[in-house]
Amino acid sequence: MLHDFQNEKKYCPHCADYVCFLQSLNDSYCVECGSKVQLFSSDDKKAFLRAVRRDRDLSNKRTGIDRRNVS
Repeated sequence: MLHDFQNEKKYCPHCADYVCFLQSLNDSYCVECGSKVQLFSSDDKKAFLRAVRRDRDLSNKRTGIDRRNVS
């Protein structure tokens, strides 16, 4: 499966929206305003991390691993 780079979007805090971007070696920039973009908005990042933790916890329950007690 080929990746469709032309439709890929990142979050622009200045535009407060997911936008097309230009990728440089170290950063990505909004094609609309030129600001640095990030992968997620703050709310989406929090939701993503909650989902990862939930899935990890469910997986650990199935395998009997309790990471809270692992040093």
